[in-house]
Amino acid sequence: MKSSTEEDVKNKIVLPFIKSLGFHESELHFEKSFHLTLGRYTYKINTQEQYQTAEGRLDILVRRNDNNLFIVEVKRDKKEIDDKDVEQATSYARLIHPIAPFAIVTNGKDFHIYDSVTREAIEKDNFPMKDDYEISISDEIRYEALKHFLGYSKENLLTFCREQVRERMRTLLGSKNEPTNKFIPELYSSRKELAEAFNSFLIDETYSVFAIIGDSGTGKTSSMCYTALELLKKRIPVLFYKGSHLIWSIEESIADDFNWIFTPQYSDIQIFKRIEELFKSDKLIIFVDAIDESNLQDRIEGNYP
Repeated sequence: MKSSTEEDVKNKIVLPFIKSLGFHESELHFEKSFHLTLGRYTYKINTQEQYQTAEGRLDILVRRNDNNLFIVEVKRDKKEIDDKDVEQATSYARLIHPIAPFAIVTNGKDFHIYDSVTREAIEKDNFPMKDDYEISISDEIRYEALKHFLGYSKENLLTFCREQVRERMRTLLGSKNEPTNKFIPELYSSRKELAEAFNSFLIDETYSVFAIIGDSGTGKTSSMCYTALELLKKRIPVLFYKGSHLIWSIEESIADDFNWIFTPQYSDIQIFKRIEELFKSDKLIIFVDAIDESNLQDRIEGNYP
């Protein structure tokens, strides 16, 4: 017998079943994109792109009275539901705001419901009611969800980097209609010699720092912005900082950008171990523009207060 696709299972089995439970069409959301608030940034996750690349996506979000009730993760009919499917579904349920208390994983034949916080399966005779209060989760549980979310798809990880770079470049990035900012992508001409030197740096494991040195007005900032954006296009993780905006050391600034997964008691070493867990084998390139404009010379040299 021919296997039914996830779309077939969703449209022919899951949706009619949910509607039979009394949910109206307006309460069912089939998200082509949805937003996650992670620390200071809000991320738009394009689930349609992820669908086309067979990566994770939010299938169905069921809401009532502006509350997220549960999400449904749909699998093809011959797919056996496993722990990875449960982790994916509960991670999305934990990360949307407000948290969806329950996650359902189904292949059209078997329907399994899980507590989004504990990831424990819920039996029909022991279904907990969660009315009139807001669910909160610990830092460790949220970290676990974020780790799975970012690790499930490199696109998810790159989404974080793109948003971080976009926010940090906000005062630098211009256009033909906004020509007063330093970097205007449409007008920038790549420098072949610089590009070749930087590509060699990326390949060579000997050095960990690449410096662009020159007089003021020679285009160092534009070259750095261009290079960072080009690396993101090549799906290489990048973070970007402006020296004049650094309030803390580079290490502390990076940790601050990851404050949605770290708790205050972690040491710098523990923080970067967690970043390493998230980025796995990917090389993380950190750009610092105009580091000479920073007032943190002592901290840059490693003499932290």
